[in-house]
Amino acid sequence: MFLIEALRALPQEARHVRVDVEGQRGALAVSLPEGQLSVAFEPEGVNACSYVVDGKIVRLARALPAEALARVREDKLRLECGDAAYAFSALAAQTVALVAEPKKWAKKTVAAAWLRKALQYVKEAAATADVRYYLNGVYVRLEERNEVVASNGHVAAMVSAEGAERERPARIILPNKCVNEIVRLLEGDCDAPTIELGHNGSGGTMLRVRAGALSYVALGYEGVYPDYARIFADNQATAMARFEAEAVAAAVARLELTVQAKSPSLRVSFSSGHLRLASTDNPDKDGVETVKAEDSASGELQCGLNARYAATAIEAARVYGKRAIIGWCEPQKPLTICPATEEGARIHEQIKWIVAPFRE
Repeated sequence: MFLIEALRALPQEARHVRVDVEGQRGALAVSLPEGQLSVAFEPEGVNACSYVVDGKIVRLARALPAEALARVREDKLRLECGDAAYAFSALAAQTVALVAEPKKWAKKTVAAAWLRKALQYVKEAAATADVRYYLNGVYVRLEERNEVVASNGHVAAMVSAEGAERERPARIILPNKCVNEIVRLLEGDCDAPTIELGHNGSGGTMLRVRAGALSYVALGYEGVYPDYARIFADNQATAMARFEAEAVAAAVARLELTVQAKSPSLRVSFSSGHLRLASTDNPDKDGVETVKAEDSASGELQCGLNARYAATAIEAARVYGKRAIIGWCEPQKPLTICPATEEGARIHEQIKWIVAPFRE
């Protein structure tokens, strides 16, 4: 990879870019919240050097025409395009301290496409500022059965599928910002990303994703995660209905516009093949939406839901398809919201959100 391409591969929000050249190897590295992203490039015979330049060089490299060039000098990084030239002076290399990576990484056998979709599906269920630190991220377990789980205490989401690991189980809690970076990296065009786990000298757990010349190291942590298996086992739906996910998502979005509460609530009822949604916390505005089910089992439903949780769960289902299933078992029990399996498809995954109703 040429240097200009390497610069354009870095995130625009980078504050500083570290340049390291040693022998025939060159690398750019940026520190990100909870991790580090690096990209390898061909140094083109440059002498060994190590320094840091302002992160604005990334935005400039993207703004220049495709034929622009970048050149490494011992004390500067220079961008050139026709008659235009920009030189960025060097700062001390210690301005961006490199992450101390483990001496040994354990490669994990997991499909990168599966991990990306699983992370994308569950990540919005994670908390953002909960005192229970283990909820402020996504729990990943890779072993004989791979599982990706997230919860904020009111909703929980899980993707579970058969795995291939037979050795020591790999478990890590990835902070939310790490999850976003991994999803973005795995969305690239690289055919064979690798996923590895390791432990640094201070006992921390790390996950490294490598795709082509890009390498991202996520600083996760080990911890005891809640007994999510029991939560999902205790809330198996006995009645359900299938809907066009976009229709339900649009209905909920319109109802959210009629309320101003921090936790907008919906009154949800289902009977005779129709889902009725009504805003309940704004007496001045009476919003009602009705969505017809594509098919349903016998059963009726009445409960109150947090509108934002319901909307997020429906939107997450669209990662896997155009249809969503809403399932329930009894009053005061959480609802199940999950993508509908296409007819004839082999069922080998468990994919679902559970959303707790309001207590009445």
